[in-house]
Amino acid sequence: MATVGSYLDRFEKSLIQLAGPRISQPFLIAASGGPDSTALLRLFQLWRDRQPPPRGIPRLLAGHVHHGLRGGEAEADAEFVRELAERHGMEFLLEKAAVRRLAEKEKRSLEWAGREARYRALERWARQHGAGGVATGHNRDDQAETILFRLVRGTGLKGLAGILPRRFLGPPADPSTPLLIRPLLDWSREEILAFLEQLGQPCREDRSNQDLSIPRNALRRQILPLLEAAVHGGARKSLCRLSRTAHRSWRLLEELCHEKWAGLRRPGADGPESLALSSTGFKLLSSSLKRQLLRLGLEELARKIGRPAPALSLDQTLEALRRAAGIRTGWDRVPLGGGWAVEIGDEILSFTHTGREAGCRRERPAAGAEAPALPLLVPGTVEWQSWRISIELSGQAPAIPTGSRWIEVVDADRLSPPLEVRGRRAGDRFHPLGASGSQKLKEFFRAAGLALQARGRIPLVFSGAELAWVVGFRIGHRFRVTEKTARWAVLKAEPPAGWSQR
Repeated sequence: MATVGSYLDRFEKSLIQLAGPRISQPFLIAASGGPDSTALLRLFQLWRDRQPPPRGIPRLLAGHVHHGLRGGEAEADAEFVRELAERHGMEFLLEKAAVRRLAEKEKRSLEWAGREARYRALERWARQHGAGGVATGHNRDDQAETILFRLVRGTGLKGLAGILPRRFLGPPADPSTPLLIRPLLDWSREEILAFLEQLGQPCREDRSNQDLSIPRNALRRQILPLLEAAVHGGARKSLCRLSRTAHRSWRLLEELCHEKWAGLRRPGADGPESLALSSTGFKLLSSSLKRQLLRLGLEELARKIGRPAPALSLDQTLEALRRAAGIRTGWDRVPLGGGWAVEIGDEILSFTHTGREAGCRRERPAAGAEAPALPLLVPGTVEWQSWRISIELSGQAPAIPTGSRWIEVVDADRLSPPLEVRGRRAGDRFHPLGASGSQKLKEFFRAAGLALQARGRIPLVFSGAELAWVVGFRIGHRFRVTEKTARWAVLKAEPPAGWSQR
């Protein structure tokens, strides 16, 4: 029979392996008052007390998040953790979280909201108190239940990795980011209860854990025991082995994903609540990498705008991949709920958040293709999408204000009236002034740093089938003024009020 000392030796080995050098810093213990977190708190206390000076860590903290859902029982849980922490020389931290309000605001489950509130509080406490790490009491049974739960509902490789033994609560490159560890992840629930029994340590029981209408409770109390009785007695161990295998594979894929992310990023096409990648490069990747990049993109955008990332379901992932594969020229949008979406164009794939729920499609950003082409007489004026474009003729070289991007002079005799003003279309090409040859217009826009959403709003002046002026940027090379020019044409543009190329 295992002794308290053997349990403690096993805990110490796991703790040192997971925490590394951070074990010399203050540590925060997530304490709900239940068996797992109570055992974790006592193991930390016993481990601390056995350390000869000066090896001991500076201090231990116990953090309890009150969800405000179970009335007097929740108050008793908080008081139990307070007394336990203070009895064993730990600083007690308490937060009363509005979990129901958070669930309603984010349109998520109470379970999700409770978990989100806990981890937000744990990260904030760790940073405020200079803790090097945070520890939670997740165990092997929790891991098996999580894997089976995700398998039934549908998951990918990351989901199969289950509960990670360690991860960072924020950017790993930042040395101030707290480390989250689960030192009891290879302990069974029976072992945890046996340890508490040897200590004579009571704990709290959440009566909602008996409610079989909650899917996870039904899985824990009915389905897993039935699997072990009727199919395989080592079902929990097998599920945990699967999680370790999936975790190793996922880590390799994650490293490759970050490399690809850096190469595909197009910051020039970002918006205030969007992040952009090369759509062309994205399509060339394997299906596994595409899935990882979809998840990573949403997580990165969530960090940028300071919101929790949405949970991307397998169905949503497959739908985004299917629609991305179907884009050749054009634009599509895959809504993910809560205002989150993946927007797919022929050049850019964007992760967006609008702050509101959106429909399946919205007006395509490249509006120029839908706007009518308008004739421009020489001389004459035309209004195109709130732009005012005009052309005048001159018998002598006109004086042009220095630095004006809205006025250009071309050789009038090289024009073929009437001219045409329109927006960009798939396949447009342009030979910019001074360039050695023509190129795709989208390549010119990309090199000019023009944001994707602005490209369809730029007026283009065509002479026949040839692009004579990309308004605000450059004239076509063939229309340049030379020493042989006999007549000059002055092109002018007035942009709409508040126009921006972003």
